[in-house]
Amino acid sequence: QVVTRSNATAQVVLRCSRRHPEKPFIASFLGGHSVRQSRRMLFAAGIPHYAYPEDAVRALEMLWRYHGARNARLAKQQGVTVRNRIRRAGLTMPPAAHTLLRPYGFRPVRERFVQTEADAMSAGRALGYPLVLKAIRKQVVHKASAGAVAGNIQTPQELRRALHLLFRHFGRRFRANEGLLVQAMVRGRSEWFVGGKRDASFGPVVLLGLGGTGVEQTRNILTLVPPFSDADLRREIRTLAKRQAAHPSVDASALLRSVHAVETLLRENPLVTELDINPLLVGKPKQGAIVVDARIV
Repeated sequence: QVVTRSNATAQVVLRCSRRHPEKPFIASFLGGHSVRQSRRMLFAAGIPHYAYPEDAVRALEMLWRYHGARNARLAKQQGVTVRNRIRRAGLTMPPAAHTLLRPYGFRPVRERFVQTEADAMSAGRALGYPLVLKAIRKQVVHKASAGAVAGNIQTPQELRRALHLLFRHFGRRFRANEGLLVQAMVRGRSEWFVGGKRDASFGPVVLLGLGGTGVEQTRNILTLVPPFSDADLRREIRTLAKRQAAHPSVDASALLRSVHAVETLLRENPLVTELDINPLLVGKPKQGAIVVDARIV
C-alpha cells in the first residue's frame, strides 16, 4: 500500500461493506506505519485487518469451512424433519404444504385453516379484509376451475355469503386435512408457477413459468434440468415477465431462490414425486415472493 492511497482504498472497502452487509470483509494492507490510519478506519467499522495476506486468506478459509459445516448440519436436521412429515402426509395440500415449504425459504401468505363457519368469521377478523376463501378437498386439484375459490371479499357479510356458497357446493362436513382456507388478499404482484417432478431420464427437474391461467400454456413453462445457469435463468425470466403487461418488472432474485429451493427439496426428499406452487406471487425487485397455493405429492 506504500505506492497507493491507502486511506482512499479503505474508504472504498467501507462503502462496499455498508452496501453488502451480508458479505464478510477482511483486509490486509502492507506498509507498516504508513497504513496505520487506514487500519484504524477498518477496525472502527468492524473489519478485521491482518498484517500479512497469507493470514487473511487462512481466516477466510476457516470462515468458509465453518459456514459449510454449519449449513450442512442445519440442512440435515431440516431434511430429516421435512422427510418425516412428507412420509406421513402422502398427498399434501394447503396449508400443510405451505408448512413443508417454509424450511426451504418460501414465505406463505397470511392464512387460517378452519372447518366451521364460526371459525372462518373469526379468521376474517384476525386477518383483516380483503380476503380470499378456498375450499380444501382432496378431489379438487384446480380450485378456481372447480368453483372452490371466492376472492376480493371486502366485508364480513360478503365472507358469510361466500361461505354459504361453498357449503352448498362442497358440503359442511370435512374429513381430516380438509376444510376452508381463509387467506389475506395480496395485490400488486404478478402470478408465477414454480414446480418440480422426477423425470425418468434426468431425475429431479424444476418447472418455471407464468402462473394462474398462464400455466396452461406450454410456451409459458420452462423445464429446467440441474445444474442451472443463473445468468440464463434471469434472461428467461425477463422474457416471461414481458408477457405480463401489468407486471413487466419482477424480483428475479426471488424467482431464482425459489427455483433452487424446489431443486433442493426434490433432491433431499426422494419421496416427493411432484410439486406445484401456483400461484407464487412475485413483487417488484427486492419485494420477494409469497406462496398462495401449493401441492406436494
